[in-house]
Amino acid sequence: MKGVVAVMEKCLIKKIFAVISVLLICTMIFSCEGLESSEQADDRNTMYVVWQSVLYRLDVDSAVLVSLCPDPLCFHEDESCPFWGVRRENAYLRFYGNNIYYLRGRSNDRFSIDARQLCSYNSDNGKYQVLYEAQSGDIASHVANDKYVFFVWSRYDENNKYGCVPMRYDIKTKKVDELTDKVFLDRITTRAIQNDRVYWYDQGKNEHFSTDFDFADKREGDKVPHSNSVMGKYAFELEYIEQAVEEDKNVTPVYKMIRVDRETGEKVTALERFEAYVPIIHGGKIIYPKLGDRKYVGEFLDEGTGTLKPLYDRWGGKYYICNSDGTDERLLCDIGAIGYSIPIDPGFVSDMYGIGDWILIRAQKYPDADGFHDGGYIMINIVTGEAKEVTIL
Repeated sequence: MKGVVAVMEKCLIKKIFAVISVLLICTMIFSCEGLESSEQADDRNTMYVVWQSVLYRLDVDSAVLVSLCPDPLCFHEDESCPFWGVRRENAYLRFYGNNIYYLRGRSNDRFSIDARQLCSYNSDNGKYQVLYEAQSGDIASHVANDKYVFFVWSRYDENNKYGCVPMRYDIKTKKVDELTDKVFLDRITTRAIQNDRVYWYDQGKNEHFSTDFDFADKREGDKVPHSNSVMGKYAFELEYIEQAVEEDKNVTPVYKMIRVDRETGEKVTALERFEAYVPIIHGGKIIYPKLGDRKYVGEFLDEGTGTLKPLYDRWGGKYYICNSDGTDERLLCDIGAIGYSIPIDPGFVSDMYGIGDWILIRAQKYPDADGFHDGGYIMINIVTGEAKEVTIL
C-alpha cells in the first residue's frame, strides 16, 4: 500500500510541476526514415524527441527537455494539446529543413494501431498545422522532402478487410491526392525519398519497390538503406545468427552487424556478435551494451499485483564503443553510476539523435525505496564517456 501511495504522490507532484512550469525512443530500431528528411530541424544544439507521447525540444547545452506546447497550464495528456498523442515515439518523426512532420491522435477504428493526423511544426516560426486527418482508418507511415509529404492511409472496410492507399500531400498547394486506384491488401510503408524517387515496402509480399512522385514508373526490387542505418559513406546491415538462452531462461536473438561501403559495396564485419540490442551509430563510431553484464539493481513495484519484484539490468548499464569497422573496442561508460539501467527494449539511436560528441538515449531509472522507477533520457559523450541526466520539464 505504501508503494501505491508513493506512486500516486509522485504523479500528483508531476502534475503540479507541469502547471507552475512556463512551459521523448531511442530506441530506434532500423526504422523507415526518409533519406532526404533524416536531419533534425533547427540548429545543431537542438534536438526534437518524443517522451510519453508528447513532442519535446531538447537543448543540448543545458540537457533540458521542454514541451513544444506553449500553454503553461496544459497537462499534455489529451487531444486538446496539439503536441500530445504523437505516435510510435521517435521512430515517426520526420525532418526537412525547419519542418518537423509527425503523426498523432489514435484513430477511432477498433483495429487501429497507428495515427489519425499528419501534422507539421515549423521550428522557425512555431507554427503548427494539421495537414491531413483520416476520417476512418489511420496513417501508418510518412516521408517528406521540400515539395511533398508521402504517406500511407490504411483502413478496414465494412467487412473488416484491410487495405492501404499511397497518398501525397503537396506542401505548396496543400492538396492531398490518392496516388492510385489500387488498394493494397497488405500493409505497405514509405521507406525513403532519394533522387526524385519514393521508396516503398510491401510487407505482405516482402518486396521493395520505388516510384516517381506520381506513383508511376514502378521499379520492382529497387531499394535504398534506411537512413537510421546510414553513417556517412557506410550503411549497416544485421544478419541473424541464433538464439541465446539467458540466465533467467529468456531467449534472445543474436545478430552480426555488417558495414557496407555505399560506393564500392565492400562488406566488413563490424560486430561479430551482439544480442537483441540494435547498436547506436554516430560520429564514425558504434556504441552498444553487451548481454552477460546482467546485474541486480533493486526491486520495483508491480502495479498489477501491488508487490515488489526484483529488477535486473540485462546489460549491466555498461556501454562499449568501437570504430565503424569493429576495431579499437573499449568501455565507454556505466550509466549505473548516475542511477540508470539500460531498459529491456532500449531501441535504436542514429545520427538523427546525436550532435557533435553527444548522443541521446532512453534509459530506466533505478527504483527508489518504494519500488517506484521511471524512464528518462540521458546524454553520453562518445569521446569522454561522460553521462548526464536530461531534465524533463
